Amino acid sequence: MYYTFEQVKKIMEQENNWTLRSSRPAFTADVKSWNSMINCISLYYHPKTSNLKRWILFQKLKKNVLVQALEKTQKGLRVTVDGVTGEITPFTIKVEDKFCGNLDCYWNAKTVARFRFLDGLNVHAICGIESAPVNNCIVGNCLHCVVEKNGMYNDMFRYCAVSKELYQKILCYQELTSVSGKQTYEDDKYRFHHVEYLPTKNINPNYYILARDEYMERIRAGVESKTGHMYAEVIDLPLPKPQNQNFRQESVRVEKKTKVQETVVEAERAK
Repeated sequence: MYYTFEQVKKIMEQENNWTLRSSRPAFTADVKSWNSMINCISLYYHPKTSNLKRWILFQKLKKNVLVQALEKTQKGLRVTVDGVTGEITPFTIKVEDKFCGNLDCYWNAKTVARFRFLDGLNVHAICGIESAPVNNCIVGNCLHCVVEKNGMYNDMFRYCAVSKELYQKILCYQELTSVSGKQTYEDDKYRFHHVEYLPTKNINPNYYILARDEYMERIRAGVESKTGHMYAEVIDLPLPKPQNQNFRQESVRVEKKTKVQETVVEAERAK
């Protein structure tokens, strides 16, 4: 299910006004420990973190009062937080260096999902609401995008892949929409083919990931009208008018009448 442009606009306004909300479990009341846990996980998988530093981070994570259980596995870590156990591993998909640590999560998720589809992988670009400590006093709520593969959220900003249930727990993550890698590839292919009419400029990816259906409808409307609208003006493009409802109903009646006549003729022939 996707949102409308109007709904997305309200979500983005709430984000900018710090009024965006996601459900927050009771364990997050200890903001200092919560902040420490999230930072330890991110630093543990940072490519420039040394083995000694990882050992120190592991010990710090193990002592964190919010971490109920922690052990090393062949692929990474097995962590239990607030009764939810999951895996935290290096990326389960190929992620180019230009996406690692990149704050532009919208572009990361959409583009990586398209790239991995071309590699034959079934992945999805996910957009949702994340709650995470900004510092020891403030908890921010924002839109955040990740790439999902086989129940693992690959978070390029945090350099790791986390089991879906555990990720939703520790970051109070509420998934809003999902676009498959195949869909992002086909949509981009369509847009790139018509780039002469729709120059790639000034469009917030939120509109695509959260309002994919309406976004593509308006893109097609612009292509068909050949007005050369910029992406920034997609929101102002008129949607295609639906077919006349009476015409559709009349077509159905004619089709049914024809089928009845054919049935009568076949019955007469059988006699």
